[in-house]
Amino acid sequence: SFGHLQLTDFLAGMSAWCFWHVQEWFVHDRLYHGISGSGRFPTERRAVAAFQHHDHHHVIPFFHVAAEPLRLCVAWFLAVSAVSYGVFAPILGLPLATTVLCSYTSCGLLYMSLHYLTHTKVPLPGWLQTVRENHMAHHLDAETNFSMGVNTMDAV
Repeated sequence: SFGHLQLTDFLAGMSAWCFWHVQEWFVHDRLYHGISGSGRFPTERRAVAAFQHHDHHHVIPFFHVAAEPLRLCVAWFLAVSAVSYGVFAPILGLPLATTVLCSYTSCGLLYMSLHYLTHTKVPLPGWLQTVRENHMAHHLDAETNFSMGVNTMDAV
């Protein structure tokens, strides 16, 4: 809440963090790759800009500048803000809705940073190198490793 951190802030932030990883996996696995038991999405759905960006990302060489398009980031942030303040604020109150929004947005920024780093040739330490290896494995076999930060999401 505004002013002093409370247990509810921590719980709201952790809930947003958990939600981020579930939706990141879901969007990547089920929407971008369309692995839902019925095969990949038909060609007409691939005309959507987000699909095209993702498809192109898998075609070009692994080491490249991998930045999400600004229009996609802004549209996503506006949609998440609308949900946070339109749905959560009336239920949780404005302070906790803001905590949810800030936590979720921080996860998005972390995701974009990790994704960018994995596609560079910069030597990475420990966990970051593991993230790179898992993401590189996803590019080699697009049937696995759909989550950037939580590699166990495929098993959930």
